[in-house]
Amino acid sequence: MTIEQAIKKITEKYDSLEVSKTSGLEAIWIHSSDHSEEYSIGEEKIGVTRSGQIAWAYASGCSCWEGDYDTHEHPPETMKTFTFSHDDMKAEWEKKVIEFAEQITV
Repeated sequence: MTIEQAIKKITEKYDSLEVSKTSGLEAIWIHSSDHSEEYSIGEEKIGVTRSGQIAWAYASGCSCWEGDYDTHEHPPETMKTFTFSHDDMKAEWEKKVIEFAEQITV
């Protein structure tokens, strides 16, 4: 399955999937991680919007600054959000979106 096919499948099944909001951005949130390639990002999420845009939400800050390596979940309303075209997406995220779409059975 390609990323385009995965996004199409997700948007076609949008209403039957779990939709939630993060800082007001409604999306099917597919993957959440407290590990990022950027030390200044404490948590990030990726998802797909109803229109097929890729949604990215992140919370600034790293819990490791003071030796605290525990995971911390940030309140959704405090996260910053963006949408963008899948053309600009990291390969790792593409894989997560495709894997999610392949599991849709509804």
